[in-house]
Amino acid sequence: MASVERRQRGFTLLEVLIALLVLSLSLVALVKLAGLQADHLHHQRESMLGQWVAANAVAELRLNGLPEIGEHNGQERMAGREWIWRADVESTDLSRLRRIEMRVFSDAAADAPVAHLTAFVAP
Repeated sequence: MASVERRQRGFTLLEVLIALLVLSLSLVALVKLAGLQADHLHHQRESMLGQWVAANAVAELRLNGLPEIGEHNGQERMAGREWIWRADVESTDLSRLRRIEMRVFSDAAADAPVAHLTAFVAP
């Protein structure tokens, strides 16, 4: 009798485990990337809204003519939230020109500003 060898087709357990490892590492990387993109989008939105608040606050300071030298504080409601702004108004070499360093914070407890704007204003 001739022996007939039966060769089984399919994947070994080791091959399946390696494939699952590669797949799981790829999925973990994709989930991490999606999380980073969400964080970046949130940061960009905060920065954009902060810039709008800063521009509005500079315009508000200009409403009454040349702003007084010193620190000015205020808050503005935008996008359903309260934003805190702080402006340092400084003199320049030109007597009728002021430099405004505007910082906008997303809330009162925030240490770092979400937006920073330097503006020069004249009457």
